[in-house]
Amino acid sequence: MIHKPDKRILLFGPLLLLGILAFSRTAIDIFQAQSDLYSHIPAIYLIIGYVLFTERKKIFSEAGYSPVCGGALVLLSCAPYFYGRINQSGFSPNDYSSILSLAFALYLAGIFLLSFGLKTFRKAQFAVFLLLFTIPIPDLVLDKVIYFLQVQSYNAACWVLDALRLYPIKQGFSISLPDVSVVVAPQCSGIRSSIALLIISTLYARYFLRTNGARLTLIILTMFVAPFKNGLRIATLVWLSVYWNKKVLEGSLHTAGGIPFFFIGLAWLTVILFVLSKLERRLVTRSSEAAQEKR
Repeated sequence: MIHKPDKRILLFGPLLLLGILAFSRTAIDIFQAQSDLYSHIPAIYLIIGYVLFTERKKIFSEAGYSPVCGGALVLLSCAPYFYGRINQSGFSPNDYSSILSLAFALYLAGIFLLSFGLKTFRKAQFAVFLLLFTIPIPDLVLDKVIYFLQVQSYNAACWVLDALRLYPIKQGFSISLPDVSVVVAPQCSGIRSSIALLIISTLYARYFLRTNGARLTLIILTMFVAPFKNGLRIATLVWLSVYWNKKVLEGSLHTAGGIPFFFIGLAWLTVILFVLSKLERRLVTRSSEAAQEKR
């Protein structure tokens, strides 16, 4: 039997409110732990709501119940929740937030599945997938991601400076010129803007590309666009400190000048999307023509 989604809300709404009350402390812990790094999380919930609202006719066309599968996910969410609560003192604030956020994501997926059924859950799989972006990256993984971005940003900065014929002395993460010396620290990895670009590339892939191959290619290339954009920023600061003012490396342009370069990275990402979209259309057209010829 197919149920109307408004009737399902009578079940989903109270369960959602219960979850918010149970995990409200987690949200506070997240922003206390690393507020700058995870300031995008509220926006993800808004995007999920937007996806569910704009695609509601398609997603909720066959709404029903799924108490077994949904209940299983809800029960599964209890494991990381109580594990995190009991062992809170043994985790860093970031890891503690990560564990409880995982529990909350599982809980949300579970009550959605329980209230609207398996068919609706499948149709809303992109919105459910976006819940992954609400989970803080655990320290073990985060350290490796930051190190990767740090290395690639350093390499990109050195490449740009060489292209500008400055030819700095390179040692470790240090970039040295006659009157200027810069160290590309972990704080310079550009992790925040990289997460933002990854989210945007995921939305690009979902709404502007049709094949999984093209979507995956775009997301992979984002992993290189982000550090190259950051390396360009570092190289620009070094260049300005050499030819304009040494205090550039200590001023607001250094600490808060990432926004223009974020939009440069976004522009590159948009160009890549445009190229992939063109290639995708050609491949689809050729495949269609080949299939017609076989017939």
